[in-house]
Amino acid sequence: MKRYTILLLCLLMNAATLPALELPLGTSTADLGLKTLADAGENFGKGLPLGPAALRFVGDSLWVSDSLNKRLVEFDQNGKLLQYLSIASESHFYPEDFVRMPNGCFWLCDIDNTALLKIDVQGLIIRRLTAIGEKKLAWPVRIELLPSGNLLVLDQTLAELIEFSEDGTLVRADKVYGRSLMVEKDSVSYVSEKENKFYLAVRKLSDNTVDTFQIPVSDVLDLELLAKTGSGECVVGFKSPGNDGSTQMPYYLMRFTPGSDKQFETMQTGFPEAFLTRPLISKAVGEDFLIRLAPAASGSGKVLRLYPIDLNFSLKNSGG
Repeated sequence: MKRYTILLLCLLMNAATLPALELPLGTSTADLGLKTLADAGENFGKGLPLGPAALRFVGDSLWVSDSLNKRLVEFDQNGKLLQYLSIASESHFYPEDFVRMPNGCFWLCDIDNTALLKIDVQGLIIRRLTAIGEKKLAWPVRIELLPSGNLLVLDQTLAELIEFSEDGTLVRADKVYGRSLMVEKDSVSYVSEKENKFYLAVRKLSDNTVDTFQIPVSDVLDLELLAKTGSGECVVGFKSPGNDGSTQMPYYLMRFTPGSDKQFETMQTGFPEAFLTRPLISKAVGEDFLIRLAPAASGSGKVLRLYPIDLNFSLKNSGG
């Protein structure tokens, strides 16, 4: 195995040498919400910190699930604020992952109420699902749109990837491990587990056949599929116990070729923010971004910073 170890300090490089997209965090209307231990009361009841749960490129825009402020926020590709979409809902409401439909509506996961919500372009809730068919939702954390118009929701407690139509009709369900999935034009990919071994499962949308490929890891935790490269390689992330007996488990990215004996490569990175459903997002093939909390350039407060990352595990330096 060929391994590259890069300290977190190397990843969080100076923005002057590594231009990165920055999104403001704070308490003003223009900021995305962030709650740290210092902000919370004694009985807050959630793991901290909390912040924007999901980011997704849609066309030339970057949409963000501003979970604490109960809204979706649209930025342009340079980080300029375009609009807020406040969601009209009850006070106990926590939007996590989301997907935008072709007509401008959104489906999103509400983990506080264990529900899927469809909202219109004004932020009004027009459909609410707490079950799909007779399958009651328990912890819906990821949602994606299929080319057919059906949707996929990953329920982490049920350990199932559930396909359904917009009227709530159950189409199929597959067993999964973790909370990751990826939709491409002709397939759906996710992680499965059997007898302490992990597999990449790829379901062909043309005939629903599923091919599985063993992922070359062992003794890891929280394995998730993060990205695919233009050459067909996959990138996964996971925690792995250190060899020094430390209770701190470093986080790794690993790139491998499914079904191949080709040597795989790993890179140690800083641990991803716990509030993010996806610590790495893609705008297009070859345009991938690692998301991190970082100090604001002003020296006061924090920002959510999207670092361009080359999936050969070297950070892109476009600033000279």
